[in-house]
Amino acid sequence: MTSIPWLADVLREAGLNVVEEGNWQGRGTGGAFDPIGVLWHHTAGNPSPSDPNPSLGICINGRSDLAGPLCHALVDYNGVFHVISANSANHAGTSGGSGPIPAGNGNAMLIGWEIEYNGVNAAMTPAQYGASVTATAAVLRRLGKDASYARGHRETSIEGKPDPAFVDLDQMRADVAARMISRFAFVNGAGQVIAKDGSHSSWENPINGGGATKVVLNGQWIGIMAGDTFWAKQGIFGNWVGMARTPDMRDIAISGDRFAFVNAVGQVFVKDGVNAAWPGAINGGGARKVVLSGGWIGVQQGDSFLAKSGIQGSWRTMADAAGLKDIAIDNNRFAFVNGAGQVTVKDGVDSAWPGAVNSGGATRVVLKDGWIGVLQGGDFLAKFDILGGWKTMASGGQVSDIALGGNGWFGFVGSGNFLAKQGADSEWLQMAPTGTVRSIALET
Repeated sequence: MTSIPWLADVLREAGLNVVEEGNWQGRGTGGAFDPIGVLWHHTAGNPSPSDPNPSLGICINGRSDLAGPLCHALVDYNGVFHVISANSANHAGTSGGSGPIPAGNGNAMLIGWEIEYNGVNAAMTPAQYGASVTATAAVLRRLGKDASYARGHRETSIEGKPDPAFVDLDQMRADVAARMISRFAFVNGAGQVIAKDGSHSSWENPINGGGATKVVLNGQWIGIMAGDTFWAKQGIFGNWVGMARTPDMRDIAISGDRFAFVNAVGQVFVKDGVNAAWPGAINGGGARKVVLSGGWIGVQQGDSFLAKSGIQGSWRTMADAAGLKDIAIDNNRFAFVNGAGQVTVKDGVDSAWPGAVNSGGATRVVLKDGWIGVLQGGDFLAKFDILGGWKTMASGGQVSDIALGGNGWFGFVGSGNFLAKQGADSEWLQMAPTGTVRSIALET
């Protein structure tokens, strides 16, 4: 029988919030276990912000008709992973075969997530979906498998199980595959964008002729802002698609199959689908920055941080701050930097803003998978979660750009050089020690 005592560490290294439930490394059914994939379920429970994991006890202890544990981890309402077992669990039953998962004993072959939602009139939260995709990618990477080894219970069950409800499982696998990519890119002094897949691989030739001021990475997509044009393409060797052309373009963003840009007067345009037509502007003007995460659209407009869920959603005023310097969104986490450089972060669109997480002096904030990063006084500081302690990632006052990727990746530009590392306490890798790097992007 194989055990997976590494599970909690792998999830934490991916940037997830993890709770280890009791003696999880010793908990199991005693059955055979040699996992080759990951299986998604829903609990049929009814979680809420105040009661995020009502099914946790059942998942640990089982039911009268089925002994526990019933999964390897429960994903609560907030996307927190409660690790329950490192051994065989009663979650998959008999597999009828799906994709590369053969027919047979599903409990022996599959690591199971129970995602806490009822699946009848409620779907999983964006935080749950994002965390589950991240965790699945991290575990499959550890198992040496690709995204096709991620399945839903309704695909493998011979009993007609419906879970996980309200999830497009093909899209889930596409999202997992995108999360398993380790792609790095930078803009050099001539505005050439240079990218590569894999931290230790060689850089490819520039993918544009020059003139770029910004590069963004999301899944397979690479987007650049070059002159008056927003260009995008799938993969390093894909063909460029001219997304939008407007004089004095201010910003661009990509999330999944959603694209956005800000024109010269600060109007924000957003569309779903690379070949879709751009609808009308979603604001009246005055925006300097647009951010996309999950279903959320955020804009920095004057001294206001505005956000809405979906293109047709209604704007919410997240914060008004004189001299607003920056904004960020990652799933259900929101952050901004006020005129004094104080960074404020909250979880949940309707929750109250707590006190600032720093004393001031910051000019930029970035969020990814639980991590908060700030550019402050030319230094790069980061911490895990709102109540965590700050780590000085890079000091000396020469940092000009910072980035956070999934799976615990960090990057910065210092004195024109691009450095990156996986793990907050690991050593920095010299990615591009050219002295001419302007900006960077990570998709890991």
